[in-house]
Amino acid sequence: MRRRRVFFFSLHQSPSKRPLEAQIHLTRDSGAFMYLLQVLADRWEFGETLLNIPAGVFDGDPPLSADFEFEDGIYCIVDCAEDPEFKQHVIEIRADDVLCVTTRPPLDDPEDARRSILLSGSPLENDVLGVLRMFFDHCSRDIIVLSDAVRRGESVSGGADWSFRAVKYRVNAPGREPEHHAAIVSHGDFADYMKLRPANTMDGSTLGYITWTPHMQIDGSDGPGLLSCFSMDGTSTLLWAQLCRKELAPKIHEIMESPVPRLFVGRFVPAFRSGVRPVSVSLRERTDDVPRVMPVIDVAF
Repeated sequence: MRRRRVFFFSLHQSPSKRPLEAQIHLTRDSGAFMYLLQVLADRWEFGETLLNIPAGVFDGDPPLSADFEFEDGIYCIVDCAEDPEFKQHVIEIRADDVLCVTTRPPLDDPEDARRSILLSGSPLENDVLGVLRMFFDHCSRDIIVLSDAVRRGESVSGGADWSFRAVKYRVNAPGREPEHHAAIVSHGDFADYMKLRPANTMDGSTLGYITWTPHMQIDGSDGPGLLSCFSMDGTSTLLWAQLCRKELAPKIHEIMESPVPRLFVGRFVPAFRSGVRPVSVSLRERTDDVPRVMPVIDVAF
């Protein structure tokens, strides 16, 4: 019996001046994906890493190496290189498979910002970001606003704190404390992030997001599922994924059984021990065994 597969849809780090061939390995948040894969391993097997190397930044602007085709519920990535030394390679992603994203989706990153996540412009990328737009009215490096569709959603676990619908984060602030990775600066129940007021939250906590779409809609047909799991910067995302494996595995299984889209948001403090070089990703453990993740929003829509 064929097992369902999970594919890592990887976004790429900001390229340097080195040749493309020397930077193919620079995928973002692959460590976070490894933690998430452990959560999924009893139900899905690993399929493939799907590279999403940005366009327009390497010498000669090389084209994509494959064509993207969708037919009869199967997303096919077909190697289009005509080289007699290599076999043609086809990746088939079926409707019961899952694409997994462990990087904040760059839905509203300015193109000229130094730390923006660059895009490839591929058909698959467009489909993935189009689905994730359903969850977020705004999603950039320091601001997230949940969509009207999410705001109208039905609470799954007895309540939703909509004061975290719109959130502004402190990212790369000079002189910040080491435990304040992407800390929340301000939040409110607003559709317009311009209404946020500065510094109404300064406890060092941040948010982690999990989105689930059971089937991406592609050309009017059901495609693969899409799971995203991220926080606001690389360190926070890595720690959020570690917490997902440790504390939220049953919740993720529940979410992925849903026949409708789901959003889960949890609040946590992304803290390593300060003043030392950490030798693992484990967060500081509390002696009272209190869970590190506080659920904030859990809705279906």
